Amino acid sequence: MKYIQMNVSDYTDFPAKKYGPYGPRTALVMRVKDGDTILCRWYEGNVLTEHAIRFAGINAPEKSTDEGKRIARIIEERLKPNTFVHLDCQGLGNFGRVLATVYDTEGINICKWMLDKGYAVPY
Repeated sequence: MKYIQMNVSDYTDFPAKKYGPYGPRTALVMRVKDGDTILCRWYEGNVLTEHAIRFAGINAPEKSTDEGKRIARIIEERLKPNTFVHLDCQGLGNFGRVLATVYDTEGINICKWMLDKGYAVPY
């Protein structure tokens, strides 16, 4: 098995640089970066790739704040490392992150769940 870590925005000749991944895919959660970004892995062909996933349509407090740390811990409990999530990828956002609606293994839309719980605001 090959493994590479990549940020598609770093590759000028990579076809997905401008557009990024689109559509559904299943990914393995590696870690929570902050309240609205997780690091995931999935296969592109036979190559395991790693991507920062930015939750689409929401904005959570920054991790540098007390509230942001609290929200990140809540997300860490919900999306534990080495668990699977389902993603509806919508291309690349800022900083080369993949924008996606994220669903947990129970099929719950995490982006909507965060809005409903008051953990994030629409973005």
